[in-house]
Parts: sequence; C-alpha cells; structure tokens
Amino acid sequence: STKNMNLTATSLAANKEEYWENLRAGKDFLRHFPLNRRKDVEPFFAYKKGGQWDIKYTPGAFLETIDGFDYHYFKITPKEAALMDPHHRLFLQCAVEALEDAGYGGESLKGSRTGVFIGFSPDFRACNYKDIIIEFEPEAVPIALPANLPAILPGRISYFLDFKGPSICLDTACSSSLVALHL
Repeated sequence: STKNMNLTATSLAANKEEYWENLRAGKDFLRHFPLNRRKDVEPFFAYKKGGQWDIKYTPGAFLETIDGFDYHYFKITPKEAALMDPHHRLFLQCAVEALEDAGYGGESLKGSRTGVFIGFSPDFRACNYKDIIIEFEPEAVPIALPANLPAILPGRISYFLDFKGPSICLDTACSSSLVALHL
C-alpha cells in the first residue's frame, strides 16, 4: 500500500554516481508525480475530460524533468525536438553519455562498423506521444512521425555518430533490452 510510504525527493539522483549510491543504500525511487511536471499534464487532461476531471497521481519512479534536451547538439530543429517522444530524447542523450563514459567519446568510432541494438517496448497503456500530436497539432504529423517511431531510434543515433554497423530496434516485451544486449 502506498498510503504508508514516506515518499520524498531525497532519493532522486542527478547523475549515475548518485543513482549508484542510492541503489547501494537501498533507497526507494518511488515518489509522487513532480509538481513542476503537472503544469504540462493537467491542461491536457482538462481538455480530454471537458474540464471535468479529478487526477489521482500514482507514485512512481518519475524523472524530475524531461524538457532539457539539447536539440542543437544533435542537429535537430527545435520544432522536431518538441514533437519528439521523450523516450527518444532520453535515449539519444543516454547513448552519447554511455559511449563517452566508456571512453569512446568524440569521433573515435566515426565511420566504424559499430552497431546499435536497442530494446524498446512502448507502454501502450500510457498515452502514445504520437496520438497526442495527431489530436492537438495534426499539421505537424509529417514532422512528428519519424520522431515517434521506435524503429527510427537506433538509426538516429547511428546517423548522428556515423556508425556503419546494423541499427536494430527490438520489441520482445519485457525482455527487449536483454535480447538487444544478447545480439
């Protein structure tokens, strides 16, 4: 039961080192939906429910922000970045950070036969970002479509980093990441 949970922001992590220390300390990442993100979500639900709504936020492992994407770094237009599924934005950032942390930053792999294998299984219970765009900004669908297709995700990082190996997005439900790692 979440009624007796002590949900605080103290177990959040700003970087991988803090995340690791929180894991080692056995801290729980469950918390209430961040107040600063509610301002983006609540107008959407108010519109969908015709003003008659009562949101009940369920505790979860929420990111504090999802809007700090450096589109300029990835050579993506501001419009396309705004229409891009947050999963895609986060993946691009994490992929580059992971390569840099592993000592392969900069152009060390440029032009190499490096492959990108990702496991991605969208949660269809949640709102599909593409569907929100179709409903609220239908004229933007031609721009938004590539930014919301899971199959585009590995190709985008391969293109950005000039990798010449295979780019594969796998959806095997719960085992997607494990299968991608195996391949």
